Amino acid sequence: MAIEVPVPNLKVQQRFTRLHALVEQVRAIRASTAKDAEALIPAMLHEIFERQANKPDAAPLTSEANVVQLPTKQKPKIDTPFKEAVLVGAIVKAFHEDNGQPIGNFRLQKAVYFARRQMGESALDKDYLRKAAGPYNPKMRYSGGIKIATDKNWIKRATGKYGEGNALGDAAAEMDEWIERYQFAPAAAWVRDRFKYIKNDLWETLATIDYAMLALDHDGKRPTPEAILSYIEADDEWRPKIAKLRLTQASIQNVTVELESLFADVGGVV
Repeated sequence: MAIEVPVPNLKVQQRFTRLHALVEQVRAIRASTAKDAEALIPAMLHEIFERQANKPDAAPLTSEANVVQLPTKQKPKIDTPFKEAVLVGAIVKAFHEDNGQPIGNFRLQKAVYFARRQMGESALDKDYLRKAAGPYNPKMRYSGGIKIATDKNWIKRATGKYGEGNALGDAAAEMDEWIERYQFAPAAAWVRDRFKYIKNDLWETLATIDYAMLALDHDGKRPTPEAILSYIEADDEWRPKIAKLRLTQASIQNVTVELESLFADVGGVV
């Protein structure tokens, strides 16, 4: 009690409090900007190089100088985590517009898979692992599309009448421009309209058989029902699916027919 500790007067303390609050605000803005830059720079670079690649060659100084070569329209493709986040947001938005309910992680994972297939991608075994619930992309949740869309508050966790899932976030309007730019709305609506009334087991069955067909095709093997069943049986993680989903050569044949009708125009189904 005998020790005297110098203390600034009240005005100096109040000034320091205001200064400290300002510094914290600047730090928050810098952290947010850094996150945005980390996500946006790859997307911007992709857009720049994509535009460069699509530029028509310089017209030759000949009689054909007046002929204009128009760049061919390319199908949308998920090649950056930021694009994946936009697709995730587009799917959550599409399901929200239909019934206003959150979409669970299981369905969101499968919906992104089906949307990518519908847009023409067939090398998804590079991103998706063979897990108990079917093809699963762990990066999507921890560093990819779901993580980025959540961090940007495009989507958020919410509880609806069917349980917990992903709903539109407070900043959802920010992604509309990106959805339009990458032309993801049609694929998101396609997944919603084709799968919204289908039970989870059929989502899993369709994704599992489609993944197996793609893997066999990439290995140069004909994806017959027998080969698909052997492929699933040979994997320790997927073997229990045979009993769980009641997979037989006959049921797999029926599923392949369904997949052919789903992805007839995009390739990757034999």
